[in-house]
Amino acid sequence: MSKLSSVLAWTALTLIVVTFSVFGPGEALAADATARVGSQSMEMAAPGANYTLEGYKATEGSPPTVGWGSGNLGKAWSEGEWVPYQLIITGIPVGLDGLDSIAVSYDFAFPHASDIYRFVDLVRGIQVGTTALTDSEGWPAPGGSAMPMTTNEELQAAQNTETENIWTGFTDLNLPDSQINRTLTGGLDVPPGEDRHIIRINKADLLAAGVDLNASTVVIYFQLHLSRTLVWSRQLQAGYDVAPTDGWGGYLYGTDGWPTAAAMLGSGYVPGASGHAGMEYPVSGRTVSLPIPEPSEGEVHGTKWFDLDGDGVLDPGEPGLSGWEMHLSGTVEGIDLSVSTLTDAVGYYAFADLTGGATWTIKEDSQRDVPVETGYFQTYPTVGTVEGFGTGIAVGPPPADVAAVGWEVALPIGETVQTNINFGNGRIELGILCPDDITIECDESNDPSFTGEPIVEGYCPCGEPGAVCDPVVTYVDETVPGACPQEYTINRTW
Repeated sequence: MSKLSSVLAWTALTLIVVTFSVFGPGEALAADATARVGSQSMEMAAPGANYTLEGYKATEGSPPTVGWGSGNLGKAWSEGEWVPYQLIITGIPVGLDGLDSIAVSYDFAFPHASDIYRFVDLVRGIQVGTTALTDSEGWPAPGGSAMPMTTNEELQAAQNTETENIWTGFTDLNLPDSQINRTLTGGLDVPPGEDRHIIRINKADLLAAGVDLNASTVVIYFQLHLSRTLVWSRQLQAGYDVAPTDGWGGYLYGTDGWPTAAAMLGSGYVPGASGHAGMEYPVSGRTVSLPIPEPSEGEVHGTKWFDLDGDGVLDPGEPGLSGWEMHLSGTVEGIDLSVSTLTDAVGYYAFADLTGGATWTIKEDSQRDVPVETGYFQTYPTVGTVEGFGTGIAVGPPPADVAAVGWEVALPIGETVQTNINFGNGRIELGILCPDDITIECDESNDPSFTGEPIVEGYCPCGEPGAVCDPVVTYVDETVPGACPQEYTINRTW
């Protein structure tokens, strides 16, 4: 699968907004219609309900530009964010006539050349009211009022809210799985998935939510989720089949075939300028754009080095340590991610395709893995060390044999790379000669934190390596920690 390495260019897009008229049984459409390009309206002569689907535009600025519309929905979108839509139905005949079944579709699998990209993978917040939302009402807060969007930070918080909230004056439709994230015919999809999926609302759902049979206006609000490359490229989508995301269409990814579906890129890599959301029935038409976010190119990387003098500082000439296993873990939308990698020939490691707006924990093994070597002790980081968005923290298993200190990196939305998440290790190598009882004082130790056992290289009484010993003698070394953690007593028994 090819991966787009450059940021997708946003191009101006002129879209057509279509307002349809729906007719009751036996009513004929008028032979002619009036059309208005730019905000096009197709008005039929016979009376009927009018459908207008709008998306929520968001562009960062001081203050951000937000509001409902039908054209391009702006540039302030990232993978994993929730895009609001409202379907406004006016002129409804008495008895909610014509609203027996309503279906709104969206791009699900986006085919391009030989590749398939996942576009929208979840739908939530499906609710009904009788008054259209205003430009200041994009995302509902827990109390039902609008989340503030006066700054870019507030806008990002709204786009990434973790909870499914209900507007004041609206009612949760509480749709079953059989009406959420389905194929155009209402079936259960199979990998790699059909191009478009739907949500379906029946008249019975509206009545159960308290909509009056004599209502002349109905507004249906919902949010579409821009899929994450982090999830789909690592085949973690089955993690959505738990509450609450299973009720947002995530149930699908626990069904046959989906947990092991082929890896693919997410919404940030969809080619083109936008996708589409639109009506399927009782009227049809792709009428509102679906924003393509920036690619998810979050990355954490650093260097593992041999701290020859054990001072916790990467000095010139201190080499990298290859073959050391590094571990990254974190949770995104309830999905746990845990991956590992080995440092390369110069001690470099990297974790790519990470999601901003999440906190990642990076740990290292306490000893070298390839080749297997022991006797190392950690010198960097220490608890409280700060490097950019990273902070040194105490860590523990899993895995079983990790060093005592790691990093916590809170990667913000929009900040793609955190560098210098480094680790330093010294090694205990004490050369001991005669006499047989020697105390290594604090200022002589190579193990200032007493995190390991000294490796004692002693040649008494034979002298240097290669010397001929006659008679042959054997000895045993025992290391006993002294009063300060850096002090060892070497007890030699001949």
